[in-house]
Amino acid sequence: DNDEEVLLDLPSLLNAAQDDVRLHRGRVQAGLKKDTRLIRTYTLEKDPNYQERQTRLEERLTMVQDMANDSPDILGKLQEDKASVKGKTQAEMAQMHLLHWQQALEVYVHCPPALLSETGGNTINDEVKKELDWSTLF
Repeated sequence: DNDEEVLLDLPSLLNAAQDDVRLHRGRVQAGLKKDTRLIRTYTLEKDPNYQERQTRLEERLTMVQDMANDSPDILGKLQEDKASVKGKTQAEMAQMHLLHWQQALEVYVHCPPALLSETGGNTINDEVKKELDWSTLF
């Protein structure tokens, strides 16, 4: 019974899933190149498609982390739009407000925990929540 628990722990399951991915990609590559030896010799680390995906994933994680770090400033700018109307035309105000609203929407989509987290001094008041509500646009 203890052996069964060891086999079903999360790291073991993740390793098994990774092994399945490797085997599947090896089979696909062997089928594409018509070389069955690739099933045994294939490694994900040498696959250019896998490397490209890993690079994109790392870039995305970095972008999301940067966005989460900047979320208080982004949401603060959205709130300040209404206060900074002096000396600007209505078109300039609309353009600035749309830019800040787009940035806030990206934060909302890519890292919603940043909106709910109060650990980074990110307290979201009702006015900002209302700004992020789609229904207020219509």
